Amino acid sequence: MSYEHICARFNVPAKKGARVRFQDHLGTVTTVRGLMVRVRLDGMKWSRPYSPSDLQWLDAETEGPADPQQPLHS
Repeated sequence: MSYEHICARFNVPAKKGARVRFQDHLGTVTTVRGLMVRVRLDGMKWSRPYSPSDLQWLDAETEGPADPQQPLHS
């Protein structure tokens, strides 16, 4: 699959480098494998597969703290 297929199927703005949130963790999309996107969570060395529907897709206005060590919630 491609980013275009993921966008169409899951109605998400999938692209390489997109910022996402999984639960309370921020990360960056690294690639697509089948129906999954691989995301490297901030502070991790490797990316892991996630379903696009399990991720909150962020943009620069809603990304949260720039420092991944800071908590997401006040």
